[in-house]
Amino acid sequence: MVMLFTSLSQAQVTTEGTEFWLGFMENNDAGAPSSLEIFITSKTVANVEIYLYADNSTRNVTVTPGVTHQEYISFDVSNPYAATLSGNIERKAIRITSDVNISVYAFNNRQRSADATVILPTSSLGTEYYVAAYWENGPDDGIGTQNSPSEFLIVASQDDTEIEISTSVMTISGQPANSPFKIKLNQGELYQ
Repeated sequence: MVMLFTSLSQAQVTTEGTEFWLGFMENNDAGAPSSLEIFITSKTVANVEIYLYADNSTRNVTVTPGVTHQEYISFDVSNPYAATLSGNIERKAIRITSDVNISVYAFNNRQRSADATVILPTSSLGTEYYVAAYWENGPDDGIGTQNSPSEFLIVASQDDTEIEISTSVMTISGQPANSPFKIKLNQGELYQ
């Protein structure tokens, strides 16, 4: 009897690293304040720098091992750190660096709406992405969720980042469906 074993190997993408880039998307219900928050964890003491491109400010924090650090970026009705509208290029990215490996999570919370994500370190980033999206067509609940389109956010970690975008539907900013278009971003800029 002969037995053959095959092994499939796939690349693992790590969520730990020393440099991260992120941005916050616009959140529905312009009448309620949104809370933009970052959560940072580490296995060892970490000295972390958070740089906010929106106002060129820096926050330095120390993360204790086994304790999740919660950093409130902003709590505001028209949040100056979140992207606005569709088809805009804005200088609102956030760069996080650390002297040791950390993991980063982001949370955008507004009344009756919450979005959270794991932030991948720069070392885990690729060059091709797909967005799984849907159109929310629920009842009008008074906060703008009736006929709500999906959205995506692109953050540039370096200057002269050229991106080709192709959507399956027309965008709110008027880009036609199935018609690729290009944008160019510089470090610290984002596109929603």
